[in-house]
Amino acid sequence: PNDFDFYLYDDTYYICKPSNFENILQLLDQFLESTHEAEEIVTNNIPMKNAQELFESIRNRESLIRKVHHAHQQRNLSDLSMQDVKRAINEYNADGLMIEKDEDEGERLAVPDKRKIWDLVDLLNDSFVQSEFTNHRYRSREKKPV
Repeated sequence: PNDFDFYLYDDTYYICKPSNFENILQLLDQFLESTHEAEEIVTNNIPMKNAQELFESIRNRESLIRKVHHAHQQRNLSDLSMQDVKRAINEYNADGLMIEKDEDEGERLAVPDKRKIWDLVDLLNDSFVQSEFTNHRYRSREKKPV
């Protein structure tokens, strides 16, 4: 299967190389538009330091574009609050996220190290979860609804 972009087996399509498949269908352009929409929603609800620069970093990596597109499609990003950001930092060790306090502007979300951009993407994608069975907290980048 590594020689194929995708194949059909038993009435099911299997995608081996998502980026090639997305390029064929021009899905990446749609995902980019979705990322712009997500940026607008998030920045309207959560004051952010260098928001435009952070989202530009996201739009420069296909894996991040896909994740933010998925977040925009799967959850209501307008429900995301500064309280959610604080919980991610305090309860899930999202140490790439910081709350900066400014006398004039109040609290703002900051991602001082762009290498930690995944913490922001995981926050948007609702990747911080708690097990009902063990009460352990996890970062889960892949979720299947049950």
